[in-house]
Amino acid sequence: MNKLEHYIVEIYSIIDVTDNLKRYNAWRKASTPIYEVYMLVNCCGILSEVTEIFSNNQWEEVKRNGYYMG
Repeated sequence: MNKLEHYIVEIYSIIDVTDNLKRYNAWRKASTPIYEVYMLVNCCGILSEVTEIFSNNQWEEVKRNGYYMG
């Protein structure tokens, strides 16, 4: 399966979930913040509301590019 570019149209919320994930041992060794981002994306002309999880480094790259591969 090929990955497609998901262009960010609008960001509804960004929540830092690092402490919650560490509490449940999901990302015990996370040294950078982990974000849950609820947003509207455009992929191949189809608009979708999605919730994605990004590390701080990934999120900075997504913001800089305006899209993520998914």
